[in-house]
Amino acid sequence: AEGGILYRRGHQYRLMPDLLGDFIIERSCLTPEDRLNTLADRVFNAAPRDLLGNVLVNLGRLDWRRNSGDVSKNYLVDHLWRALLQSTDHRDAALDAATAAAFYNPRQALRFVEQQMDEGKTPKQLSTILKRVSYHQEYVRPACELLWELGRDDGRKENSHPEHGVRVLKELVAVEPGKPISFNRAAVDFGLSLLAQPDAFSYSHSPFDFLSGILSGEG
Repeated sequence: AEGGILYRRGHQYRLMPDLLGDFIIERSCLTPEDRLNTLADRVFNAAPRDLLGNVLVNLGRLDWRRNSGDVSKNYLVDHLWRALLQSTDHRDAALDAATAAAFYNPRQALRFVEQQMDEGKTPKQLSTILKRVSYHQEYVRPACELLWELGRDDGRKENSHPEHGVRVLKELVAVEPGKPISFNRAAVDFGLSLLAQPDAFSYSHSPFDFLSGILSGEG
């Protein structure tokens, strides 16, 4: 800590800088065949439930960095995500972990949300997971599809509930500083495609409720 390698936060320590942490994880948790070894599995299984997200983020970020941000090649932690999907006795911890790691593992996070919805579960964290999944352009449309499914019949006022699916969709179509217009285009194209569906206006919300986000004069 005195040498600047560890940074103290209350009763906990953080390794600084992150790249050093990634280096240590890579040296200790990867096999010569670029697979996770048994140490990584033991850490995941032994970690307190509220720290599963930390473990998944650290390993997922390593995979993301080694593939130069190409999430289509991120397969290192697939089996850990499968374990997360089966974690019925610690459902809240699994949701928190999935939320934390969604940016680094969007494909796995999308599957996690799909399974939750298939089982009839719609906890509020799902919309946050999908928003982080949508930060990767190839996943904008599938994330929008699930957000629409979550929000279209949610009768709550979206302005009062940040996790409302329609509110998150509205944020995705809105223009923001530093946000490539291609992301807006993908989200808007999804909304326009809904207008051709015969049941588009049969829900509590219509596609116009989030498409209005692209027409905002300020933001």
